[in-house]
Formats: sequence, C-alpha cells, structure tokens
Amino acid sequence: MTLLKKSKTAVPAIATITLIVLAIVGFTYAHWSETLWLNGTVNTGELDWEFIVASCLDVGVDYHCNDGFVGIPPYWPDPEGKNIGWQELTLQDSDSDGDNDTLLINLHNVYPSYFTEIRFYVHNCGTIPLKVDKVIFRNSTHVVGEFRKGVPYLRLDLNGMANLT
Repeated sequence: MTLLKKSKTAVPAIATITLIVLAIVGFTYAHWSETLWLNGTVNTGELDWEFIVASCLDVGVDYHCNDGFVGIPPYWPDPEGKNIGWQELTLQDSDSDGDNDTLLINLHNVYPSYFTEIRFYVHNCGTIPLKVDKVIFRNSTHVVGEFRKGVPYLRLDLNGMANLT
C-alpha cells in the first residue's frame, strides 16, 4: 500500500493557479465589456400599403338587426323590406404618393339597427411585411368604432353619445 505524502508546496501552488485563472478571467471580461463604436449606413425597407378593393352590402333592400346583435342566430340580419339606406365607398390618395391610403365610407339615411357589410382588401406595396391589427373608424369629430381581429361585428357610434366599450 502506498501512502501519499502531503508536500508543503501543494497549498501555495493551488493558490497561485487560482490567482492566475482569476486574472485571465478578469482580463477576458474587461475586453468583452469594452465599448465599441461603429460607423456606417443602415438600409431598411419601406412600409407602404394601399387599399385595392372595397365593396359593401347594398342589394336593394335594407337589413336590420336587434340591438347588440342578439336574438338572430347566427347573428345575421333580417331583410327589412325598406330601401332607404345606402353606402358610398371612395378610395383616396391622401398623401399623393400614388397609393390609395384612405377609404372614405359615407353612410346615407342609416337608422338605429341598420346593418351593412363593408369589405376591403389591402395590398403591401413596400418591402417590410405588414400586419393589420385593428381598423379605426372615425368621423370629423371623434372615433366612431374600432374593429379588432376575432370580433364578428362592429357597432358604430355615429354621434358620439353611446358607450361602445
């Protein structure tokens, strides 16, 4: 059986090696956390989009629904037999860049519980991907409604007196 003898130099050697390793780690960290200045040009893409198609439900007879879209499964409106309300949709280029970036919706002779369906499609003209998260409807005085993904319908507050939240 072999007995190991402890030498008097083992403890100072371990301490010396530990100090050397800590010095190397400190030196490396100091160089990694150094501030670097970069000069150059960054080129990004362009976020640009336009309305390309807009249409509405106007088949010659007005549709209506109950307040809050309740009681008409599956929430589709019933024809009312009247033909007094109608819509006009106009695509406009508000910043003169060649893209129709405004959809003007005029509702004529609408009344409480009047129902219409407006569809529009957007086209990405730029190089950055576009995601439409919500659509905001507003008139000259206030926001009349916000349409978010996953909501099947939108109630509009055309005179600013209803609480639609």
